[in-house]
Amino acid sequence: MISQAPRGSRRSGQARGHTAARDDGRCARPGRADALTLASLRGGLLLAIVVVLLLLAANFQSIRLALVVLSTTPAVLAGVVLALLVTGTSLNVQSMMGAIMSIGVAVANAVLLITFAHERRRAGDEPATAAIAAARAVCARSS
Repeated sequence: MISQAPRGSRRSGQARGHTAARDDGRCARPGRADALTLASLRGGLLLAIVVVLLLLAANFQSIRLALVVLSTTPAVLAGVVLALLVTGTSLNVQSMMGAIMSIGVAVANAVLLITFAHERRRAGDEPATAAIAAARAVCARSS
């Protein structure tokens, strides 16, 4: 239990500008922890996108192909926002984790698609034929 200090004085060990937790177990500033968690998830998402871009560029040895793979990210985020609006769900930690997982699945499928299409192009197929064959191969592996 926090001792009652006279008004205007600081409790020992409490920094200026910081408030102590209430006796009932609630945070003195409700919602602040959620905001910090969402901010750290956003930062983690951006960092993950940059790291994945660098790894993809090293794997494909082409920044262009890496950017093509990561171009799925805005479409997935648009789908997540649309799903949140349709269901009336708020943006919270669970929905952010779902968005991150959805991006992961989309990027994994895009890597497969680009890899198969690139192999077909090396085999001499036309770009459109290679893209269609790669899409069929990815769909066959997904089901």
